[in-house]
Amino acid sequence: MTTYSYPKSNNSNSSGNSANWDIASHTSDETIILWMQRGVKEGKLDAVKGALKKLCELASTEEGCLTHSFAFNADETQVYATEIFANLDALFGHMKSVGEVLPEIRENTNPVSLTITSTAEDQVKLKELLPAFPITFLTSIDS
Repeated sequence: MTTYSYPKSNNSNSSGNSANWDIASHTSDETIILWMQRGVKEGKLDAVKGALKKLCELASTEEGCLTHSFAFNADETQVYATEIFANLDALFGHMKSVGEVLPEIRENTNPVSLTITSTAEDQVKLKELLPAFPITFLTSIDS
């Protein structure tokens, strides 16, 4: 399995991944969590991997981007993303920060699913921003 990751932590190992990163200490009621699955178009795996590496490099400099992780299935035809942001402003900042890389990802993959956990208030804003994208919205128990 191929993975690319960026968790914010002061306890990262040599690969940049955190061995002791505690998500609970970095989240709040405003935290937004995204899970995305995209199908890799035939012959486009190297382009997708290159774009994801760039995306993780950009995300590593963003305030409010708590983690950004990608993994491929065994035959590398599907890529799975987990992204965690401190709040909606951090997500919007991320979209601006990685804007140069997103077209390359969209061009070389097909959307499969997107699930977002956020407050009900943030869900309204996200629905307005992404009206044509089929999103499953989840609300945390505390929201």
